[in-house]
Amino acid sequence: MEEKKKKRWPWIVGAIVLVVAIAGFFGGNKGNSGESAQTNSAAQTQNSKAAETKEEESYSLGKEFKVGDWTVTVVSVDEPVSDVGKNEFAEGAKAQGHFIPVKMKAKNDGSKSAIFFADSVKLKDSDGKEFSYSSDAAIWGTEQGGMILEDVNPGNTVEGVLWFDTPTDASISEVVFSGGLLDKSVSVPVK
Repeated sequence: MEEKKKKRWPWIVGAIVLVVAIAGFFGGNKGNSGESAQTNSAAQTQNSKAAETKEEESYSLGKEFKVGDWTVTVVSVDEPVSDVGKNEFAEGAKAQGHFIPVKMKAKNDGSKSAIFFADSVKLKDSDGKEFSYSSDAAIWGTEQGGMILEDVNPGNTVEGVLWFDTPTDASISEVVFSGGLLDKSVSVPVK
């Protein structure tokens, strides 16, 4: 009979240790999950504040903003012209509607030389139509400060004008810069 008693004690002690371990495990998780819930709630609050800040962030003419590795400023959106680069020796570029000149500057904040691609810049009218820049006007307008494709070394800034051929009755509302695949687009209101 004593052998049976000896064999029971290890089982009883083991069962008590197991119950205490399980209670500690589940009891500890309750405390951690409460802390985790508080941490998750704080993180969600911080994320929604950051999202509100992004939504509230406004851009305007003359104000710098970031797009990818570039710091860009839309200096001005000037009065439309019917042609660019016309002189006594050449006809230059003639608009289908009229050219809207957009003066801007872009600083390369990256770590290597890069080209500022004008294709990432669009004009948008009040109806949501998008207009691309005119490469013809860009070629003819280099003497008038046109932005040509050239490598811009890190820390350097390129300045110039892009011309957008738009219908004469278009009501341009914004200049839109599309970033890369992972960057957000930036819209600068014209008025």
